[in-house]
Amino acid sequence: MTKHTETALTYVTLTQADGAAFWVKLGPLATDAAAVKEIGSQIVNNERYTWVFALDGDEVVGCGAFVAPRKSGDPAWLDFGYVKPSHRWQGIWKELFDRRIALARSAEVTHLRVCTRVLARALEARGFATYQQRGSWSYMERDLTAAPTAKAA
Repeated sequence: MTKHTETALTYVTLTQADGAAFWVKLGPLATDAAAVKEIGSQIVNNERYTWVFALDGDEVVGCGAFVAPRKSGDPAWLDFGYVKPSHRWQGIWKELFDRRIALARSAEVTHLRVCTRVLARALEARGFATYQQRGSWSYMERDLTAAPTAKAA
């Protein structure tokens, strides 16, 4: 478990190997019908997932997962990025995003993918490009070895 505090919020990085400390954080979000509806799918987890949680006191107000590649050379994924409506527009999404990019870099990932319905513009500004469109879902990828743009750094 890694813990960082920033402007009254605490950011915690956990995996299922952290046991109860992990499940206490993920459980309430995984069973929050409004969050699941907005995310667009049921929240899942396995040993490839590393989660970053944004905490306001003991309350989880945001989260996002870095999903390690299945095998060397495969892309990694960013998944389940979510911030509670009561805590939006405070930089939490950006902080969760940046921390997951740092996880990808520390894992020496070269390509990172994400699937989104609503964040395509924000992700394009951070160096992602759409490689496939399926209905309202944009499948996007970023080459982490390429020179970053000013916003994508």
